[in-house]
Amino acid sequence: MTEHDLALKGGQVLLPDGRIELVDIGIRHGRIATLADGHVEASETLDIGGLTIIPGLVDEHFHVFWGHGWETYQGATRAAAKGGITSVVDMPLDKPATLSAHRFEEKLAAIQGDCYVDYALFGGYLGEDPNEVSALAEAGAAALKLFTGGVAPPGMYPGVDTGQILDCMRRAQREGLTVVVHSENAEIVDFETARLQAEGRSGPSAWDEARPWYAELEAVQRVALVAQVTGCRTVIAHVTSPQSVTHAREARARGADVWIETCPHYLSL
Repeated sequence: MTEHDLALKGGQVLLPDGRIELVDIGIRHGRIATLADGHVEASETLDIGGLTIIPGLVDEHFHVFWGHGWETYQGATRAAAKGGITSVVDMPLDKPATLSAHRFEEKLAAIQGDCYVDYALFGGYLGEDPNEVSALAEAGAAALKLFTGGVAPPGMYPGVDTGQILDCMRRAQREGLTVVVHSENAEIVDFETARLQAEGRSGPSAWDEARPWYAELEAVQRVALVAQVTGCRTVIAHVTSPQSVTHAREARARGADVWIETCPHYLSL
């Protein structure tokens, strides 16, 4: 019996310390088992000379919007694989939203067999029954998604107030779940949107003015404080402003387990 199922030969490999070396890779049971500068015995050999091998990426903020009919898991995860993403964690902004263990299990059953990469799912916080947090953890949820108020499109996903954020983070911390938060001050966004509409303003500049950096920062400050007092691992989703990054760094220095996610367009436009 050969030692490996698959050998990848002749490629440049990105190693943990940042070096790129010509190394052959032996794979056993779907996992990298051997890195060698010599012959690797395997049932199947693939010559990848001239290519560079890097670790597969994890997209921890994946959207297919199950139930909305906009995309399929087959199409979305094939695109992920094409881009070098080998694991996705899908958000719960489904139709209806995935906020309960029952809905979570329905979703798992519905997408089983449709994904070309490894996948996990988010749950959420059901204000009418907060005990669903424990049920979601038991069902296999990888994380929970929150919105700081009604800033999602109407009817798509419920917002939570600060007391509910506190409750959710306490429960998530006990269950070992990460909480990912869309952080915007809904009152500021609503007020500025109404003002601009009354002035007859529209277009990209009005959109930017309706959702200013300080609306994000205020919510980030709140979320980071609650994360600090609960000990909950917390990710601030799609951060747009350097002020938010600065505050998150300061919160981490105070002991908050707070992390920042951003998006390529915020860095390049």
